[in-house]
Amino acid sequence: MKQLMILAAASTLAGALAGCADDSSNLIVDPVDPVDPIDPVPCVLNCTPTPPPPPTSLEDCNPNNPNARFAPINSNVSSVDVGTEGICVNCRVASPVSAFDGNLNTFSAETAGVGVFGTLNLSGRGPRAYETSPTVLRRIGFFVAYPADSVADVALLGNASAFTVDADGVQVQGPGEQTLDTALSLELLGLPLLAGQSLAFVSVVTSQPFNGARLDFTPSIGVLAGLNVIEACISR
Repeated sequence: MKQLMILAAASTLAGALAGCADDSSNLIVDPVDPVDPIDPVPCVLNCTPTPPPPPTSLEDCNPNNPNARFAPINSNVSSVDVGTEGICVNCRVASPVSAFDGNLNTFSAETAGVGVFGTLNLSGRGPRAYETSPTVLRRIGFFVAYPADSVADVALLGNASAFTVDADGVQVQGPGEQTLDTALSLELLGLPLLAGQSLAFVSVVTSQPFNGARLDFTPSIGVLAGLNVIEACISR
């Protein structure tokens, strides 16, 4: 009888380990009850999922690259919205659809005047919900290009943030709702882009279903700001 129970417990544990193959170091198993070893204590498993790492280049989101770990979200985007919050004088977004068109050779240009006290919002969403959960995490974000200057790095990238939104454009997750140690991730990739610009990926790790993404850009006061948004991409 004991051998049969040990075999059954081993089979259960093996199945659980298969689901935690990427993070077996976080496996926690309660010991067998020393008083009555014939009745083992229920096995408790704790698997901490690992967020998908950010892309390493634009090729990581190229729809023509079979090895790309990310994909543009354009096929699910049926609505693109631009908005502002606060006092955003001379704030504008040129060609907003280009951030959601699946073409890495086009981009949306966000600009703001000096003395701005507001935020620019650029979002794209669609009817289909992306499946994600606390145990199946996904990363969604925006490739952005910016002037390769130390002052601009702080003024521009430090004020860009990503969110997920539902089918109505309402925020689901983002910097204000940290579900992990860092829900917002700004990855400076340091890749030159065209005329002296560099590339970054502003993203959010998700644990709840969502229908699209939003990029918020709050220019620094006293800085004439510009940010090129190349494409919104999601981990496969």
